[in-house]
Amino acid sequence: VPPDSVATIQANPKYFVALDPAAPHTWIWRVNFKNEDGANKKVRQAMALAIDRDRMVKDLLRNTAEPAMQFWSPGNVAYRPVPKDMTYGYDPERAKKLLAEAGYPNGIDIELYTSDVFGGMVDMATVFAASVAPAGIRVKLNDFNFDGTGVPFVPSKPFNPTRNRQSLF
Repeated sequence: VPPDSVATIQANPKYFVALDPAAPHTWIWRVNFKNEDGANKKVRQAMALAIDRDRMVKDLLRNTAEPAMQFWSPGNVAYRPVPKDMTYGYDPERAKKLLAEAGYPNGIDIELYTSDVFGGMVDMATVFAASVAPAGIRVKLNDFNFDGTGVPFVPSKPFNPTRNRQSLF
């Protein structure tokens, strides 16, 4: 059920919407480690600190989810609670400092590839771009298309989500 529809459905006594525990669904941002910016640990840490996960949950997902602080979501059997002090919270000022230490005192430009093939991904990418902007991370959003086989095709560019083996930041 799309987050915008939950309140309407819940208001109808014919339906029941189960929201707890959170469904095992996580949107993953990947970074190309072969790119010099993506290979820089401080850049990756700055990006992680610049994501306002609470805003995404509140404004985009209408409080139907929980902020992801690790790869696995609470509804997944592999999930294990992580102490809050071991996660990246939203701290755009600290992110700016890390970018400066990484050699980007005026911020950094990145490209993010997304697609409307998967529900909510373009909206999430747009909110992500707005979220990281106060930290000095300027995001160019790019659509990728599919080649008919279900495999995304993206030209080889920085922060390309489909080339080589990448990891989360």
